[in-house]
Amino acid sequence: MSAMPGARSDSMYSVSETDIQASGHTLQRLWAANLGVRGELAAELRWFYCDGPHGPGRALVLHARDAAVGCAGVGVRTLVHRGARLRAALLADLAVDRLHRSGLPALTLLRSIQGEVGRDFDLGYGFPNRKAIAIYRRAGFV
Repeated sequence: MSAMPGARSDSMYSVSETDIQASGHTLQRLWAANLGVRGELAAELRWFYCDGPHGPGRALVLHARDAAVGCAGVGVRTLVHRGARLRAALLADLAVDRLHRSGLPALTLLRSIQGEVGRDFDLGYGFPNRKAIAIYRRAGFV
């Protein structure tokens, strides 16, 4: 995996949007090691990122040097508010390897997600688990 144009870098970490097909094994490894995903990981990848009902999702990968150490995802959804169709980003799958679980790596990922949402969507929403709420708030999510 190589950094794509527009990759963001904070100190020793960089974040890049990744090609889902090419990075499927990396994403599944990060999920298996860091998230409590139930069911088959390949099916989760297909359902959320490839075959979403409102378009394909996106994944960002966090790198420390040349290693993938975290990820975060965006599912595409359509919401309707007062008759207007809105393109919404469903935030999901924030995962950071245990050795990199200080505030900076997750914050770097979340700020990159904010940039994606602000640039390409009308709104973003998510349901962080209890352990992630503080870092989402620190990144500016409400």
